[in-house]
Formats: sequence, C-alpha cells, structure tokens
Amino acid sequence: GYTNVVVVESQNIYSNWFRNREVRSVAAFHGYAERNYRIVDLTEEMVAHDYGGRLGQHWVGPTWRDGDFRISFAKNKTHMFNVFTLTLKNIFGCFPLVDKYKEYHVKLEYDWTTVELLEAFPCHFGLVDAIWSADGLLGVKSDYTPKHTQTIIGGENLVAVAWVGAKKMGL
Repeated sequence: GYTNVVVVESQNIYSNWFRNREVRSVAAFHGYAERNYRIVDLTEEMVAHDYGGRLGQHWVGPTWRDGDFRISFAKNKTHMFNVFTLTLKNIFGCFPLVDKYKEYHVKLEYDWTTVELLEAFPCHFGLVDAIWSADGLLGVKSDYTPKHTQTIIGGENLVAVAWVGAKKMGL
C-alpha cells in the first residue's frame, strides 16, 4: 500500500576524491534504476534540525526525517573501526555530512550520534543482506573473495537484528 517509496543514502568521503561517487551514480552502478521508487541523496537536501542532547543543532535529510516507515537495509560486512556494520551502523550513513570520519569519529562519537538520530527518527525495520558477506580488514570497502553466507536477517528491533548478525559472525 505504500505509494511513495524512497531509497536514501548520503555521500561519503569518496565523493571528495573520486568522480561518479554521488549517491545516484553509485546506485545506478549497482543496478538501482528508480522503478516504482526514487533515490534521494540526503547530502544534497540537508537542513538544520535540533536533536537536543549532545548532538544539538545538526543536519538531517528531509526525506529521512519525514518518512512514515524507515527501513535500515544493510549489507553484511566487517568494519575496521566497528568490527562489523549491520543495521545500527548502517543508520550512521543517514547523516548527510560527507566527511563522516572527521565529523563523527574525530569531532563527535559515532555511537551516541547514531543513537540520537534513531531517537529523533526511529527505524521501523532492519534487514541485513548476508547472501554474500564482505570480510577482512577492508571488508567495508571491498572484498575480492566474499563469503557465500546465504543468509538474510530481519526484524522490527534493530538491536536484535544486529545481535543475531554478530552471533552468526561468532561474536
């Protein structure tokens, strides 16, 4: 019954260094063709929002902010700072600033900023695509020999979904 479906993402540091790293370019490369849904770059539409708490006055993409039903659709992969990236760390990508490392690993802390984003704009469902899983030190970037883990994990509680994913990884 949903008629206004939108896939959102924000740019990351690679868009500063490489061409065709905008959200729509990367989405097109991976086969997303905007059939029956739109693709929105949260970096291109960011507006100020008062989160309160430690985050205070910060940024949000209105499409994410105004969504009636939010899904964290994550890929199963390891991460050099966070051990793994699943439904919770995936939400971190909804912050629209490009240099997430500088903003959320150096100036702020990525964990509580993500919690404050989720408090302001709750996510209703978490889904982890673990059919193929990227692993290793740079699993978050690339993996030339991904593991065929043949798994999909999903649920209404993002913490529970991430917990199951971590257990499947042996953590």
